[in-house]
Amino acid sequence: MNEEKIRSFLNSLGVETVENDPLIEYIAAQVREYICNATNLDEVPEGLSWCLVYRTAGQYLQLKRNMGQLNLEGLDLESPAKQIQEGDTNIVFAVDTELSPERRLEKLILSLTEAGKDQFGRYRRLVW
Repeated sequence: MNEEKIRSFLNSLGVETVENDPLIEYIAAQVREYICNATNLDEVPEGLSWCLVYRTAGQYLQLKRNMGQLNLEGLDLESPAKQIQEGDTNIVFAVDTELSPERRLEKLILSLTEAGKDQFGRYRRLVW
């Protein structure tokens, strides 16, 4: 079930995945174990299921990039428009256009792999 959500999330980012990818299943199992260890629970709580999806997707992207197998054609890493002018109306957005596409990818991966870290405390069970 979570593997479908993970593939769907990666596809929505523009990253093509294959069905029953053993790499996604392996990373999802590793992330599931990490969340269970961090919260001292036997199962990932429903409230952290999104965390499992994001972290798995982030680690998948990082591993594929490190192996040189990440296809970036579908992933839009270009900076958004900083300024739009329509007639006499001028709108300037506060976006950082200084970052390279590679740096944007790094920031995306970091934000995904660290997702939900501040939420673990709500679900943590004390063990003596």
